Amino acid sequence: MGINSLNNTITLAGRLFDTRQPVRPLIPDTSEKPPRRISPIRQPFPRCTPEEAGIPSGHIAAFLTEIAEDESLNMHSILILRGGRMITEAFFTDHDPLCWKCTFSACKSITSLAIGMLCDEGKLSVDEKLTDLFDNRIPPLARLAVKDLTVRHLLTMSTGSSFNEITMMTERDWVRGFFSGTFDSGKFAYNSLNTYLLSVILTEKTGESLSDYLKPRLFEPLGISNYYWEKSPSGIDKGGWGLYMRPEDLAKIGQFVMQRGQWNGRQLVSADWIDQAASKQISTGETSDTYDYGWQIWVGRQHDSFLFNGMLGQNVLGFRENGIILVSHAGNDELFQQSNYFALAEKYFSGSFEDNLPADDAEHHNLQICIDGLRDIKETGDTPKNTRFRLFRRKKEESASSLPKECQKLSGVRFDCIDENAPGAGLMPVVLQAVQNNYACGCASLSFLCSGEAFYLTYAEEQESYFLRIGFREAADSDLVFHGVPYHVKALGIFTHNEDGVPLLKIRVNFCETPLTRTIKLYYTGAHPYLEQSERPGSPFISSKVLRIKRDLLSAPLIGDTLNLVDDDYLRYRIDKKFAPTLRLCPSQIIPRGKIFNNQNIQ
Repeated sequence: MGINSLNNTITLAGRLFDTRQPVRPLIPDTSEKPPRRISPIRQPFPRCTPEEAGIPSGHIAAFLTEIAEDESLNMHSILILRGGRMITEAFFTDHDPLCWKCTFSACKSITSLAIGMLCDEGKLSVDEKLTDLFDNRIPPLARLAVKDLTVRHLLTMSTGSSFNEITMMTERDWVRGFFSGTFDSGKFAYNSLNTYLLSVILTEKTGESLSDYLKPRLFEPLGISNYYWEKSPSGIDKGGWGLYMRPEDLAKIGQFVMQRGQWNGRQLVSADWIDQAASKQISTGETSDTYDYGWQIWVGRQHDSFLFNGMLGQNVLGFRENGIILVSHAGNDELFQQSNYFALAEKYFSGSFEDNLPADDAEHHNLQICIDGLRDIKETGDTPKNTRFRLFRRKKEESASSLPKECQKLSGVRFDCIDENAPGAGLMPVVLQAVQNNYACGCASLSFLCSGEAFYLTYAEEQESYFLRIGFREAADSDLVFHGVPYHVKALGIFTHNEDGVPLLKIRVNFCETPLTRTIKLYYTGAHPYLEQSERPGSPFISSKVLRIKRDLLSAPLIGDTLNLVDDDYLRYRIDKKFAPTLRLCPSQIIPRGKIFNNQNIQ
């Protein structure tokens, strides 16, 4: 990491964790993400029962039950395919099969396919040197360090560049940043900027963006039309992250790899490229316990498997030994493959299965009951260990349109945020703010309105306000725009109490296109109302990653001595204040004294 990048990174980190003022980004936001588009799936997979594909329905029900009961997991969806047929579609809570999802690093494997096509066309070689491809953009002092680096090093994450995902948030020109850092090449060192350079190479070789290049060569042949790839500040498709795609369309690309580059009788990329990309090219060392790396595709050590892997739980896992593919989206506390999901997936699907089984209507019916039950919304974060309850369980005996009586009492009330840490708070989850370079402007107020059978929250920040509908037995949909960038959310509320019996309104806001969720707890009664915010993945996950980065930097010149003076507990404290703030409120429109909540006046 160059000294300028290091200084910029420290500056941005200081701004991010200073809760007393809004974050000012070092580079302007460049996102042009369009609103989600809802359209039918083109070329959908044929559907069949698990038994028709040789897998007992009870086996899949046991897998889904174990997934659902694992409190460390926060699954959004799981698709299971075998032999090119869809046998199970499981969507958890209120997640939507037709809404595109951010794939994070799982799209690196798609970039690999594009590079394979480019090589098949004779326009690129994996042995081509980076000094030839980026000749006039490599600083003279860096030329010696990178003289032996090739496209193969980019594909295998072995360039050893110190310019990475953190430092790129402070730079506009990522190519210049990449070559301005230090290099320790040869060993596996995961860095998304390697994949970004592959996207740059493709664009410069073809004159097309990565997504435009893939449109006629991959996306259109597979019937994929509903997608979007974010661009860098230089206008290049990010390549290593930023692709939005629907789960079933992502499953098609997994099936395409399983079929060694064939689709409907056409060889879209050479089988040799697939064989090389999805086989071990380099050891990942301590980065992963169970997977090595091919060409932008993870490769199983214990099983003949391949993996597209994105942080927080976005995965395409293919078992070549039996033709089974699992596509999963989640909001787990993981960067790579640390969650229990992978052990469970291998436990249930890495073995051998029959080609088909006799129909079992009873077990298939039970599987459908299991899948339907995943839609019940569960909340386990506030429960004691080994205790489970369903905080948001839908009450079928009650009308879905009826509102809790507390809604009318809150209607017309505005709570102004008077806390010194309010400038650092906002509705968008902090992780999403950082990833998108799109920062909140501080919590100014919360206000509520009843209109017929609908209940609304206005979350006002200093520059923008977000108006969203709150559902109570079913999540309600809203489309919000954050500094020009649209996001679809679902919000679900409940009036409940904390462990001390204090009444509160709890609202869970699911940012549907992402793995991230914002939770708001409004303690609205008494003389001193206050707001608690949290998110998932949130403070514990971020603390563990920040502390690891700190340990890695302790040996760095200049910065190491300074970091040694920063106490780990203090870092956790600052992260908690950012990711899980408690903010004092003042009601500015007072409910008449005759209206009370649970025997406590709002004063």
